[in-house]
Amino acid sequence: MCPSALTVKKHAFLIECVHFVASMEDALSSQKNKNPRQPTIGVDLLGGDSNDAEWILKTARSLTTSTQGSCNLAFFLTPEIIKKNALEIDYILTEEVIQMDDNPLLAVRRKKKSSTSLGMQMLKDGSLDGFISTGNTGALIAGATLNLPMLKGVLRSALIALLPSKKDPVAVIDIGANVHCLSLIHI
Repeated sequence: MCPSALTVKKHAFLIECVHFVASMEDALSSQKNKNPRQPTIGVDLLGGDSNDAEWILKTARSLTTSTQGSCNLAFFLTPEIIKKNALEIDYILTEEVIQMDDNPLLAVRRKKKSSTSLGMQMLKDGSLDGFISTGNTGALIAGATLNLPMLKGVLRSALIALLPSKKDPVAVIDIGANVHCLSLIHI
């Protein structure tokens, strides 16, 4: 598969993730009898496998265009990327990036101004309704475990992924590598 086809697939997957998070937030707000509002979703494109400024800005443009009207997006960007930002997008300035080869727990504890750490803090204080990251998965789980309360009856964090199907994507929970598997009741 050519590199441009891989980029299109990555963009399509991120768009599906954003729409999924937005629809979950809509469902939660309607269950709580709140006035419906557009959720604000933090998007962290830093620290992932494709983290050059051109790819990040191209992905941000694509996500912004494809999600207009369904949610508000806020992208975590470094000062270097902001200098190259000719597009009007909402962003949150971050000074540090947790890289894929960083130790997840140490990185979350030491890099307090990273996109992952700031995203978790903003989820905790209600500034964001959802958070999507292409970065270090271990750091994402560590940050959530250290900063966010568990839902009632939930004992540990779990990853969710959208898998393609013939009709609509299917959400699969607890996809992370875990050698100590428990029944879904414990998650």
